[in-house]
Amino acid sequence: MTFVVLLAGIGYLTVKVKTLDFWNAAMSFDMVFLGYSWIAFFYACLLLIAVTAKKGMIVSIMRFSFLRHLGIISYGVFLIHMTVDISVHGLLLGKESSLKTPLYWVVVLAGFLVTLLLATLSWRFFEKPVIQWGHSFAYTNKKNRPPA
Repeated sequence: MTFVVLLAGIGYLTVKVKTLDFWNAAMSFDMVFLGYSWIAFFYACLLLIAVTAKKGMIVSIMRFSFLRHLGIISYGVFLIHMTVDISVHGLLLGKESSLKTPLYWVVVLAGFLVTLLLATLSWRFFEKPVIQWGHSFAYTNKKNRPPA
């Protein structure tokens, strides 16, 4: 029930944002004093359902292999997405990002695919080996451990 109430609030916020331009919506009283907390509670609830529930529609969706892969590469996506977006728009269109025509949407899709590719390569050849290397270290100090 809590999830449904939070989802309804997300719907309200979405409609509210659609009626204003992005900056005014992001800085509106509703968003600053309630909206961002509401969004955080919604995603916390969604995460709790995904982690604790054994079955259901949300759990089934959250277990899609593409979403798991996106979760694995998400840090790389976060780090590089803006650079790729700006670069792709600059190289293909010669100007900054805008979604005014279908051509811009094609360029956005191309940037999205390049971002996923680069983040996957980063995970496979950089992040994962570094994490595995880090797991090879022992983090306990045997000298200061109490006797068994």
